[in-house]
Amino acid sequence: MRWLAWLLCAAAAAACGGTRGRLLHHLRANQRAVLIIDGNNVRGADCFATSQEEMTCAVEAWSAAEGLPAILMLDHGPEQRAWRRGARSVVVLAGPTQTADDVIVRDSLWLRHERKCPVFVVTSDAGLIARTRQYRAATCAGVQLLPSSLFVELVLREYAGAEGGAAEGQDRGGAQGEHAKYGAVRRARVKESTGMRVRAADELSDHLSRVPPESELGVRDMDSSSVAASVDIDVHGVVEITEPCCVLDDYVDWVNELAPRGRKHADPVGLAPSPSMKRRLRRKRRRG
Repeated sequence: MRWLAWLLCAAAAAACGGTRGRLLHHLRANQRAVLIIDGNNVRGADCFATSQEEMTCAVEAWSAAEGLPAILMLDHGPEQRAWRRGARSVVVLAGPTQTADDVIVRDSLWLRHERKCPVFVVTSDAGLIARTRQYRAATCAGVQLLPSSLFVELVLREYAGAEGGAAEGQDRGGAQGEHAKYGAVRRARVKESTGMRVRAADELSDHLSRVPPESELGVRDMDSSSVAASVDIDVHGVVEITEPCCVLDDYVDWVNELAPRGRKHADPVGLAPSPSMKRRLRRKRRRG
């Protein structure tokens, strides 16, 4: 019940105004820690008032400001692919075969066992929480869970919904534009269908592929004018590329070139499929 303990701690910290500081202190105390964010679940905790594009920009800005590496995981997309965003963030679209939950479980395993990184998964999805607990018990891996509502208060309230982002979404139109008008002013609830998410993911994939921002380049690809965003400078003025940046570079290469795409590779042996996967299998059987 570690996630429940975290939720209670977050509530207590909120009462004294210390949520942000305490959480950041805990994350930084775990050296080389990487956050994996269940993007649509976090958006759901914010009543889908934040579009996928706004979420991408918010995570990029937050990770750069706080110096914490973060991986934003989103469902759908024409193919499974990862993009580097800034010095300390990555965006991954799960593609048509796997769900974001599948990829989160798979990539948590890779980061823990291949790169020995402490992993924090941000989600309140019951199915993903159950799978993560099973995975943690089966592999004795230190994967910790954080509730989505805490991340909403920590990141989306501060970094998402800028007027510029909303205007850009409206100019582009499409599924992202359907949500952009909710970015600057929060509404009670935005009703979002699966079709809207699919279109938004396709548009986001196209946008990231066609017009990659300068900040998408990894440390190894940056010129001298951009390196400052991805390095640490000690008291003696020595410039050193930080290890989390290298981990994210390796992670992007692994996802795009080597990571298994089949559902059977997502979980350790013996783990049951998530409720969302069960629903998809039932629909497939009915169509057949």
